[in-house]
Amino acid sequence: MLEFLENIPKELKSFVVVTLLSLLIGLEQRGLHLADDDEQQKPIFGTDRTFAFIGILGYILYILDPSIVPYLIGGVILGILLAIYYNTKAQNAESYGLTSVMVAFITYSIGPLVITQDLILVLLIFVAVILLAEAKPTFTTLSQKFENEEFISLAKFLILAGIILPIVPDEQIVSFIPTTPYTIWLAVVLVSGISYLGYLLQKLLFPSSGVIITAMLGGLYSSTATSFILARKSQQ
Repeated sequence: MLEFLENIPKELKSFVVVTLLSLLIGLEQRGLHLADDDEQQKPIFGTDRTFAFIGILGYILYILDPSIVPYLIGGVILGILLAIYYNTKAQNAESYGLTSVMVAFITYSIGPLVITQDLILVLLIFVAVILLAEAKPTFTTLSQKFENEEFISLAKFLILAGIILPIVPDEQIVSFIPTTPYTIWLAVVLVSGISYLGYLLQKLLFPSSGVIITAMLGGLYSSTATSFILARKSQQ
């Protein structure tokens, strides 16, 4: 069986992958349209086969010419068609979402991705597209639960972890203190992260189990840090 698969031309395998992934994206878009009563009142950009053809077209135009000029021209034509569709949807249905347009462009790029990138990256992109497209109700619910101050708190944590932490020196300042500024700041980031993650889980998933969740998360890192976090929570 493995020998048979190895003898299949690479171009044929790429074509099958492009067609399959494009068709699955089209099926997802079609199913999403049919599952929502509001969406059924809005125009849809083609059907599941349309997305399959978009993916196949992108693949064909990309392999026709190494200069990818045909592929770029095809992208421009696709962009014009999508612009007409979006304008019609905006005028007739007063719907201004760009999800279907972006998914169509991503589908068009699947061919070059399959040819030039590892299959695992292509599959990751495919999974991300499907999950993000299907998760609209979830994101709507989350955005309603979050307040503006919580986004500010998230930004502060990202500053602590992503901006300040990498530039903190990882060398001992004093020889008789067996630690570095980086280690100290890392502990600060971990304690803050455990506390913030516990808060998010409590707010979004387990409203009545915040302390238990924080204790479980903190116990994975440090019992001392957990005790500090729980003591601070008890004072609030």
